Order: sequence, then C-alpha cells, then structure tokens
Amino acid sequence: MTNTVQQVAELVHRQSGIAVGPSRLPALHAAIERVLPDAAASELLGLLADPRQGALTLDRLIDEITINETFFMRHQAELNTIPWARLLADARRRGQSRVRVWSVACSSGEEAYSLAILALETLPGEAAPVSVLATDISQSCLKRATQGHYGEHALRHLESALRGRYFRATGDRMAEVKSELRQHVRFARHNLVHDPIPPAREAPFDVIVCRNVLIYFDAETAARTAARLRTALSDPGVMVLGASDRLTLPRPEFRTRLQQSPDRHQPPAHHHVSAPSHRSSGPTPTLPAQRSADQRVPLALALADADGGRLAAALTGIEPILDADPLNTIALFIQGLVLHAQGDPTAAVDPLRRALYLDPSFVRAAFELGRAQDALGNRPAAHRSYRHALDGLHDGATEQSLLGRIDTSLADACRLRLAATVGENGR
Repeated sequence: MTNTVQQVAELVHRQSGIAVGPSRLPALHAAIERVLPDAAASELLGLLADPRQGALTLDRLIDEITINETFFMRHQAELNTIPWARLLADARRRGQSRVRVWSVACSSGEEAYSLAILALETLPGEAAPVSVLATDISQSCLKRATQGHYGEHALRHLESALRGRYFRATGDRMAEVKSELRQHVRFARHNLVHDPIPPAREAPFDVIVCRNVLIYFDAETAARTAARLRTALSDPGVMVLGASDRLTLPRPEFRTRLQQSPDRHQPPAHHHVSAPSHRSSGPTPTLPAQRSADQRVPLALALADADGGRLAAALTGIEPILDADPLNTIALFIQGLVLHAQGDPTAAVDPLRRALYLDPSFVRAAFELGRAQDALGNRPAAHRSYRHALDGLHDGATEQSLLGRIDTSLADACRLRLAATVGENGR
C-alpha cells in the first residue's frame, strides 16, 4: 500500500506541483480514503490516469489536501498596499482603460471579489476601472466562486455599507454577489505548474495576487513559479504574495529582488511582494520549535476564549495565526471547534478536515469532525471520523502540551456515536 500511495503522491506533485513528503504519506492515504471510501489507492491511480475522469478526480484529491478556507478582505493590510490610482494612470498611458488584476489560486472567489471591491471603492466615479481574472486548479472551487453565494462566516469582515452595495440577501444567512460587482470578475481554470504564465491569450497584469499557494510547493517549484509570475507583470506592476509564501522562496537575494521598487520615488510597499464550546479530548501535534515563541501564547489565548464561550474573540485570535501559518493544525482545530459552536457545522468541517490531514493522529480533530458531520446528517462520514478517533486512542495517544491529557470518556463517546451511525453506514 505504501508504494501505491507514494505513486499517488508523485502523480499529484507532477500534475499540480503540490509536494507530499514521506511524513505525510499516511495523511495522503487518509485523504484517498475520503475521496474513494471503499476503494484501494491503486484504483485512484487508475482514475487519475483516465483522460475523462482524471481532472475531476485530481480536483477532489487536491480539495482534500489543501486549505480552501478564506473570507472577504482576508489580511487586508497586504491588499491595501495596492496603489489603484497610480496603476490606473499607468494603464491609461499604455492605452488600457482599466487596471488588470490576476487573482491566482482564487479558491471560492472571496479574494477576487475583494480586490474588485477595493478598486471600485478607491476609484469612485470611474467607469469600469478594474478587470479581475481569478483562476484556480479546482473546478469545484471555481463553481462555488462563479455562483457567488456566501455565508456570514465569509462576509464577517465586510462593512455593512459594502455588503449593501455589492451583495443581495438571499435568506438562510446567505448573500449573493450583485451584478455591479460580478461584471468586473471572471473565473477560469489554470494550473500554475503546467499552464502558460500569463494564461493563454492574456496580456500582462498590473496586479498579481498569489497568497497561500507556494507553501504547498517544494522550494524549487516555488521559486520557479514566483519567477514566472513576475514575468506576467506589466512595468511597473505590483505582485502580492502571502507572508508564508515569501518564506518558501529559497534564496534571500531572490526575495530581495522581488521586493525592489523600480521607482525610487514611490514607497517600497507599493511594489513589494506581500503578503459555549464542546470540549473533547485527543492529541494534537506539538508546535515546531521555531513557531513556539510566536504562536504558543496566542494559541493558548484563543483556546481559552473558546473554552470560555468567547467565540468571536477566539476566531479573531486565530485569524492572524492562520494568515502567517495556514498549516497550523492547532489553529485549524480551534477554528473548526468554534465555528461548530457558533452553529455552523458546514464551515467547521473544512478546517477540521485539514487539521486531520496534516496530522492523522489528531484524535480530537477526528472526533470533532465526526460531530460536525453528524450535525449535517452525513452519518457515513461521521462514522468514519469516529472510527478514526477511536483507532487513534487504541494506538496509545496520551497527551499534548497545549491541549492537555486525553479524557478517557472520549473513547466511550466514540463508541456511542459509532453505535448510532452503524446502521446508516452499513458497517
């Protein structure tokens, strides 16, 4: 089985650039089981090679091993460095009527629409001052982005005036993007590793935003991709990378070169590369030593807020941690825990699944994922998550420094929930 999973990892890397190292092969195996619950990894290899089903199957697997959690105006300080007025003036001198923006790996579209909002708000009175191309490798993400329906969690940082201007309430605490905003954004599938940069039939862009993408690549692929993106910029143009992405670039001089401003009279920031709860038990990974000083205290505070029922404060505390480190398993766990406690199990499933992918031994994440899936009525998926948690407990998981010792009653809770779901799951 290990050899087959390694083959899947190599294929994923070839097709998407996403690196799955040896330490994450068990997590990839778990992701494969979620894509094909009753099939072997060898069957996935066949599907991935199928000319008709390969792209769709790869989409499903990528959705399992990447983090698509996003929201409007995420890390807005990075986006606020974009000098819209200057870029529009430069574009007009080149004979363009608007600022051309590329949102790379746009996920479900929140970033692309945010960029259009910022441009429209900064350039009031201008006729169609911005055009945003938003691309992603995942067709399922692009489908959600094109539909343009978002819940309260995605919109929580958007001012009420902007909500009223660009969104229409549709009921069930959902909102739909209005045509006034939608007309400035178009979506297309694009593979950063294999497709042309800039995309086919596209002229250079005035702004390229690529955040929380390069972190999934190995160092060589990340550097090569960043260099190719740079060639897709107009002169002068603005590239915005996330803080975590910048850290993946292997050569300090490369990072410095990307941050240099071609106009010494402009501020460098305009051209740089930016960038009541239910308590269950189980292990979670120890924070790496290099992160402990920066993140252990904020994580502990966010966990204390969650335990104390201060749910909004807990989410606020988690956001900067995930902005800096989107692969932080404890932060993802706390986020999922709080979202479920707020009555949104749909939003809770994604961060809990990511935490479990990053560390398959994370018993608490498996149990809480089961609870969220239970709340959604997905009993077979809940059954698998409870079984995952119980198997982890049987394997001897005992404690973690941040979340404390495992409560022995968790095993009993898993058995009860397994008994409740066994009928629907057929196991």
